[in-house]
Amino acid sequence: MEGPPRQRRDTSGLDLHSLIIKRYQTCQGGNNVQTYRISRRSAAGFTNRSGTMNVLHSRDYWDGQLRMAKILPDFGVWLECLESRSRAVSERSPLVSHVYGDDPRQWLEVGEISNSGLVVPVFVHGGYWRALRAEDHRCVLPGLTAFGPTVANVEYRLMPGVRMADVVSDVRTAIVHLLTLLPERTKVCLVGHSAGAQLALAAIQSRDVADYCAAVVAVSGAFDLNLVSMSFLQDELALTEAEISAWTIHDIAHRVPTALIVGEKETAVFHDLSRKLAQRDHASMVVVRGAHHMSVLANLFNKHTPLVAALSAWLGGASLPDSVDGVSE
Repeated sequence: MEGPPRQRRDTSGLDLHSLIIKRYQTCQGGNNVQTYRISRRSAAGFTNRSGTMNVLHSRDYWDGQLRMAKILPDFGVWLECLESRSRAVSERSPLVSHVYGDDPRQWLEVGEISNSGLVVPVFVHGGYWRALRAEDHRCVLPGLTAFGPTVANVEYRLMPGVRMADVVSDVRTAIVHLLTLLPERTKVCLVGHSAGAQLALAAIQSRDVADYCAAVVAVSGAFDLNLVSMSFLQDELALTEAEISAWTIHDIAHRVPTALIVGEKETAVFHDLSRKLAQRDHASMVVVRGAHHMSVLANLFNKHTPLVAALSAWLGGASLPDSVDGVSE
């Protein structure tokens, strides 16, 4: 027996950018999946060639944009590469560890402190806020010495054991603590990858960090938590509406100069998110030819890559190119 006809809410009076989609349910294989909230800003940023909003995709779609372990056949190879190269850096480059909290993951490490460096590059690793380790990203520190002779590497607590505000607070606290170790007038250059790029831009929302930040290099940034919440990551992160609203990166705080780096072979969402932020007059986007979400890090392994050379010149006042040649391991 048929039930009563469904009543549709009249949205004819709303233009596309004013419409906030309150609930979006996906059904895959007969299973009733989750409910998502999508903000006007996020919806406005994702359009197809005809100009129609292209945000109401299934969970499978967003997994296909964000789930690197499935997207990249060599994902595991790159994780092993980062670990092995980082072990080699640990053996030849002395790093001093400093704690900034009581949790075992609340630490940072710093290379030899130089009085001649006005900028200290600080690396913030990725892992979608719930995985990976700072010590397995030491491999980028030799390349970052092109920006300044003293380098630093930040570790932080992981979700879901703590919430997003705690993770952001860890990064901010680590940077503030680092500044107490450095000579006066020293500034930091935050370099973040993936979730680390989002954390770097979240950290500069605080004046305690922004006032001492010369620049941000945001590599393959996962900036929009609305979209993250529509993927497999929501099962682990359990992002709340308040977290999505507070920590999605819509702008670059306090006009800190920002380079948005994206690999040519990244999925579309990473290009879209970086392109959107690059519209700010104090931001620029650089595409690394031939690179994907993990291999883009190889372009930070040493001081002589085209990307590092371009970023070094940019920190000195030059303009960034639209693209640079990528390098393999």
